Amino acid sequence: MKIDGDKVLYKYLQDDLQNIDFPFFFQATIRFIIDLGVWIHPESFERIPIFEPICVRDGAVISNRALWGTPHIDSGYFRDDNSMVKKVIKQSNSQKIESKRISAYQGKILGDGYWCSHVWRDIGTGQLASRYNELFSFIPNLVWLPKQIAKLTDREGGIVQTVLQEISLHIYKDAINDPKLNKFINEHSWNKIENQKRDTVIPKDALPPLESFNFVRLPNHFIQNKLRKHKKVANALRAHASGNKLPTGKIMSSKYDPHISTIDVNGAKVLSDWLNEYLQML
Repeated sequence: MKIDGDKVLYKYLQDDLQNIDFPFFFQATIRFIIDLGVWIHPESFERIPIFEPICVRDGAVISNRALWGTPHIDSGYFRDDNSMVKKVIKQSNSQKIESKRISAYQGKILGDGYWCSHVWRDIGTGQLASRYNELFSFIPNLVWLPKQIAKLTDREGGIVQTVLQEISLHIYKDAINDPKLNKFINEHSWNKIENQKRDTVIPKDALPPLESFNFVRLPNHFIQNKLRKHKKVANALRAHASGNKLPTGKIMSSKYDPHISTIDVNGAKVLSDWLNEYLQML
C-alpha cells in the first residue's frame, strides 16, 4: 500500500502527533490556523454580511447534480453544494490577500489547494449550520485553509473547530456599526450559533490583534451586483406569493428561474419578506 503525500500531513497531525505530543500538536495546529487561515475582511462583512442569502447546502445535490441551483419547493431556497461560497474570494485579480505577517500571502491571489470550511457545523438544532440560509454564506462562518489543515476542522467539537469559532467571534462580532443591521444579524445569525456550549480554548484577551490575520476584500462591483440580483429575487418571490405575474428577464439563474412558479406560496412569502427586510438595511 502506498502513502499519498497529499494526505500524509493531516494523517500525521490527527492520528500520530496528537497522541505522541499533545502540547506540541496543540501549539502547532493553532499556529497553522492563525497564520494560514484566510478570512473575508470585516469591512466587507459590514457591507454584505450574508452574501448568498437564499442559498443553503443540500446534500442531495452531491448525488444528483441536476438538482443544483433549483429551488426547494417548500421554501424557495437555492440548492447548493458549496459552489456558491467557495469561489467568493476568487472573483477577480483585485482580490489580493492582505497579510502583515505571512510573506507568502501578502499581495497574492488565493490559488488551488485551499478548502472553504464552515466554522460552525453542528449547532444543536438537529440541522447543520449550512442548512440555514442565514448561516450558509454568513461571512463569519467561512474560512479558507490549506487542504491538509482544513480537514482538521471537520472534527466536531475538536480544538481546531473551537479555536476557529473563537477567532471568528473575535474578528466579526463587533464589526457592524449600524445598530439596526447589527440587531438583525444578531437575531437571525449570531443567535443561532453563539449560544452553543463549548469550552474556551483561548481566552478572548489572549487572541492576536486583528492585524495578525489574513484578509481578502469583496470587490465593490461584486457586492453591488449581488444586491441587485437579490432584490430581483425578492421581487419575483413576492410577485409569485401574491399571485402576480413574474418579472421578465433573468432573475437568479437559468436553473432557478423556471421553477419559481412551483414554490409554495407561503414559503415564497416568508423568504421574500425576510430577504426584503435584510436588503433594506444594507
